[in-house]
Amino acid sequence: MGVAWSISRSGRSVPSSPYARRAPFTRAAEREHATQSGISQHVATVERALGVKLFERSARGIVPTPAGLRYYKSCVDAVGRLEHANEDARGRAGLVTGDLRIGLMPTFTRAVLAPTLEDFRAAPS
Repeated sequence: MGVAWSISRSGRSVPSSPYARRAPFTRAAEREHATQSGISQHVATVERALGVKLFERSARGIVPTPAGLRYYKSCVDAVGRLEHANEDARGRAGLVTGDLRIGLMPTFTRAVLAPTLEDFRAAPS
């Protein structure tokens, strides 16, 4: 059995761990369209497989342990490297991939950018 947390069922390619941000398992369950008990059981399975406690549980909630924080960071780094490898492979095939971030004034966004993006998406590849 693998011990790395899987990419979310919703298709997110980078895990955004509510655990490492001290949010309850219930919020993770809502985000992943799962049950709270299912999330809790999954975490317990990972902890058993690793042989280390990732969270301290108490009546006040959960808090990641130092090992849990390091594990989360390693998982995020690993998924980031996989995404980079995928983009690199696509790039070598001549496909443009990745995120494009544009900062514009709201008026310009509605008047110019939206129609331009529609034309871009409609253009043949």
